Amino acid sequence: MKKSQKYTITLPFDMYEGFSREAEAQDRSIKEVIRRYLQLGMVIMKIILDPNAELFIHERVEIPGSDPKEYEERQTKIQMFG
Repeated sequence: MKKSQKYTITLPFDMYEGFSREAEAQDRSIKEVIRRYLQLGMVIMKIILDPNAELFIHERVEIPGSDPKEYEERQTKIQMFG
């Protein structure tokens, strides 16, 4: 069984630049960043296809001006359109 399959893709330049900036900010390769985006996209596609599923983003956000640093929890529901 194959462990991987090579696939060549042409990206719009602005999308490539976005991946490049993200890779640099995370100190990762562009390949790693694109793989992570693809993995997340596959999860989202499963959710889109399940009419009973919901997707939430849970964030821990720093409260501006708090000393010492305080955080609040924020949850965002992502609406999916099939």
